[in-house]
Amino acid sequence: MAFNIAKKVEVDRVVPVILDERPLLATVTDLTAEPMQDGIILRATGLADTAQWWNVALVKEAAPKGELRYSFRAMPPKADMIGWPAGSVKARQVTAAVFIPLARLQNGTRVIITARDNARSYSPNF
Repeated sequence: MAFNIAKKVEVDRVVPVILDERPLLATVTDLTAEPMQDGIILRATGLADTAQWWNVALVKEAAPKGELRYSFRAMPPKADMIGWPAGSVKARQVTAAVFIPLARLQNGTRVIITARDNARSYSPNF
């Protein structure tokens, strides 16, 4: 009986995912792509539950082949602001953007932006 026989195995490249403790925003309301020479700027607009959310970002997540996924995250209001009125729609609206190179968008890659209550997607037309 032979032990310690190593075999070569093909594996996908592993990209480490950093845990982001910011909560998801409530909803994604709009998604636009601005073409650039070597990629796109993907801009997401969304609504928070209340005004004063800050440090807004699109955070890259693990995704199956053919997709790019980002979660729409932000820090909630500081503790001393909890209990204040929710604010108008305009006051609760936030925007974040991410640059995506053309090389990542080829071969039918779909980009999905996920919020707490919904998600929106973008598929480039090359």
